[in-house]
Amino acid sequence: MLWAQIALTLASLAVCTFVPGFLLVRRLPWRPLEKVCGAVAASLIILYLIAFAVFCFASGSETGIYRTVACVFAALAIWQWRDIRRLAQQFGARQALKGFAFLLAWSIPALAMIRNFSGAGWAVDWVEHFQRSLFFLRHLPIDIQIVGNYILPARPPMMNLLGAFFMGLIEDRFEIYQVVFAFLNLLAFLPCCLMLGALVKSRKTRYLPLTILFALNPMMMENSWYPWTKLLTVFFVLFALWLYLSGLRKNDGLRIVSAFLCLAAGLLVHYSAGPYVVFLGGHYLLRKFAGRPHRFRELAAIGVTCGLLIATWFGWSLKTYGLHDTVESNTSVTASRKYEGSAAGKIAGNIVATIIPAVLRNPDALSILNQPNKWGELRDNAFVFYQINLIFAMGLIGGPFVLWLLYRSFRSPRGRPDERGFWLRFIPIITVLGIAVIGESDQLGSAHLTLVPLVALGIILLAASFPWGRIITLFVIAGCAADFSLGIFLQERVQNLENSPQRTIFTGVSIQSESIQTGIPGPDSLTINAWVNWYWKNRDALFSQWSSQLARGPQPPWMSKAIDQLHRNIVDNSRPFGGWYGRHGGRMTFLGDHLAGPSFAGLDAQSILFLLLFAGLTGALWKESIRLAPRASPQPLPLRSSATHKRTATRRR
Repeated sequence: MLWAQIALTLASLAVCTFVPGFLLVRRLPWRPLEKVCGAVAASLIILYLIAFAVFCFASGSETGIYRTVACVFAALAIWQWRDIRRLAQQFGARQALKGFAFLLAWSIPALAMIRNFSGAGWAVDWVEHFQRSLFFLRHLPIDIQIVGNYILPARPPMMNLLGAFFMGLIEDRFEIYQVVFAFLNLLAFLPCCLMLGALVKSRKTRYLPLTILFALNPMMMENSWYPWTKLLTVFFVLFALWLYLSGLRKNDGLRIVSAFLCLAAGLLVHYSAGPYVVFLGGHYLLRKFAGRPHRFRELAAIGVTCGLLIATWFGWSLKTYGLHDTVESNTSVTASRKYEGSAAGKIAGNIVATIIPAVLRNPDALSILNQPNKWGELRDNAFVFYQINLIFAMGLIGGPFVLWLLYRSFRSPRGRPDERGFWLRFIPIITVLGIAVIGESDQLGSAHLTLVPLVALGIILLAASFPWGRIITLFVIAGCAADFSLGIFLQERVQNLENSPQRTIFTGVSIQSESIQTGIPGPDSLTINAWVNWYWKNRDALFSQWSSQLARGPQPPWMSKAIDQLHRNIVDNSRPFGGWYGRHGGRMTFLGDHLAGPSFAGLDAQSILFLLLFAGLTGALWKESIRLAPRASPQPLPLRSSATHKRTATRRR
């Protein structure tokens, strides 16, 4: 039953995230891949507006309306099948869609390995976004407390409404939620292919290296499989960059307006799009507006379309929660208020921490990752190396290689002067601005908060420089092997850990000094943040289990009060989740829980499949590099006398 639901979910995602927008862009004089990205962007905006309208005006009818809408989109897909097929077969669109399909297939064994989310300090974000999706699907009370001590306006709603839409089509199972968010996050690959076409030097764009580098990058993959909203924001930001630059190049006002509309949509997915809105808005007004034809009409179109889209959320939030909660509940604002030091000092410290890894700058800062489980400790140290450092988020070898490519590109006078100047400003300003908007001081780094689009651009630049020489290719493949081993495979293996008769990873309840203690570390335990993620996965089931366990022992007064409190916790949890835990056995079931089974040489079937796919990827990258790299002449130079050599050299000059 579950696998049929997942197949239906994937089919619904493919139809609903493309077809409605395709009807809007199919007649535009755009490149095929531009139309694909435009169709996806427009479809996501349309789905957001539909889901939000249903939430506001048709409470209780979500499932029926969502299924009717999906059936209409399916009928439109059948009606437009020839045009859709023709577009999908054109060069660029075909290669990008194949790459996306591979990344989706690549994600299946990874999702099938995950049984508990963990990684350094990442905790409860995934529960928070699931709860937000349930809020819009089940129309939960307005005053509920979101996990993490937030209120609803602390984060924008677009991706949560999309999650509600697709869960409303099928069922509100957590496994469905995992698939939906992984699919939506992987859409970021499509505008990466567009930007590759802008950076590649040869006439023929090659998408295979980009697909492989994207699949083997720990930041891109972890942000795809961890069910939150960062990578869908990358989709809108990168597509906006493409539309903006191509609109300036072609003097196309529609592309310019569409670029800012995409930025507005990105802002509704995650507020990390804010720095990119500020930069592109400033660049347009200060450097391009005066020379634009029909500039006031174009500016009015930007203001009206973006304003109306953003007003759907902020207008509702202002009416429902008021100005104070809408504006000041954002996590950057609340964290800034708690910070007592100098703002300039905080920004400077965060910039240094984000660029220079803690292992090189301050190894003692990594002591917060110490834990009994040594594999978990190695994973967490690799996690902060890849996920929150701006340079090595692009790869162990890929990051330094990208810096060298940037240096060589900016040193060379080739290319369009305007676009060269754009990138010279974009990279440093976005780096500083993206870190400056972060509210808290983080001694380990903050690249994962606002700089993920910048990391994606670095991966694109690395792929655009392909083919490399054989020595460089060997170094890049060796770096990819390290990235995969430490940043992806080890991460998924640790997230596969669960309690078993042989060992206890996550401890339960114990009695110490007439008090109840939970989560006391054992010899195989991970960090407290990993335990908190496990706790929220099994929350109500754990409370029932712990109360039964305590009821079997002596019953002094303090013990009876503790048992009563556990029962009250189950009741209290029903309201903010709409009774979801009670309908699903008191716990969230991951895809990996369904496939936990016998292992071979300590590895389950998913891990073995993952390793085989990795071997195939690195082999394909090497084979493609050998096929395209220039070959040195095997013939030795003839020996000549010095006089003959000088005469020959003179004639050649």
